[in-house]
Amino acid sequence: MRSLVLIAVVLCVFSVTLADRAKTREVLQKLKELHPKYKDIQDFVIKTISEAQLKTTEKVNVFHEDILTIKETFVVNTILIEEAFLEDISNKPEAEDGGECVEAVEQSSRTAIVLAGSAISKCITDVSDVLTVEVSKISNQIKKDDDFIWVDLFNSFRGGNIFSRPESILATLAEKDSRLQLPSDLYEEMSSAISTFGDILNHLQAIYIECMTDADLRLKRDVESALEHFVKACGGVINHDIVTLPSLGETNPEDESAAEISEENPEAENEELVPSEQKFDILKAYREHRGMH
Repeated sequence: MRSLVLIAVVLCVFSVTLADRAKTREVLQKLKELHPKYKDIQDFVIKTISEAQLKTTEKVNVFHEDILTIKETFVVNTILIEEAFLEDISNKPEAEDGGECVEAVEQSSRTAIVLAGSAISKCITDVSDVLTVEVSKISNQIKKDDDFIWVDLFNSFRGGNIFSRPESILATLAEKDSRLQLPSDLYEEMSSAISTFGDILNHLQAIYIECMTDADLRLKRDVESALEHFVKACGGVINHDIVTLPSLGETNPEDESAAEISEENPEAENEELVPSEQKFDILKAYREHRGMH
């Protein structure tokens, strides 16, 4: 009788063990089912983030090219102004003051050029400061979303035991399965962030153009003042008016593209590139944000 009872207990334990092992196998099967879903999410996130990074880089590269073009225009314009000025004062009058007057005029022109160089540095470093902040912002936003890539599939085993307590692991895997969805809003989020970043770059470029235009106008004013002193104070004679290029930001009326834009939006030519009340405000705000003075 005792033998029969012992056999019954052994069979019971064995059957329970077999049942538990079935659930152990179920855990492995569930992992195999979940893995492709995880991979799909990872592939989607990696692709979306890679595209966002590429588009961000492209926008920054275009921005750099535009800024360099503007800077080159200003530098070439400054060189032409300087060359024209030197030609204008080449016909020096007979000096009764030992050439002191003309020397002062030449010094004022050199000072104007040095100040123009300082203006170039000031404008472009302000741009650089803002660009650094904005690139950091969007980079951090993109980096934040790459957490989706490294969603942990195997942390379901934490605190569990696949042989003695497979049910707890199965429950955790089932919960994960119910929450596994492609982050479809990630693409819209990235697109919106990149669009906003592009708007900021456009606004920053407009501010840079205004800053350089202001420097351009000050340079012309200073050089023209020096020429006026050359003529009126020193008694010099100039052979022609100083040669200047159109100010940065001026539109060539013969430019066909500008004409097309004007026809499409006749009010556009009366609009300021950057509202005057917003002039340099963004630079001030960023300086304050970064503790600059």
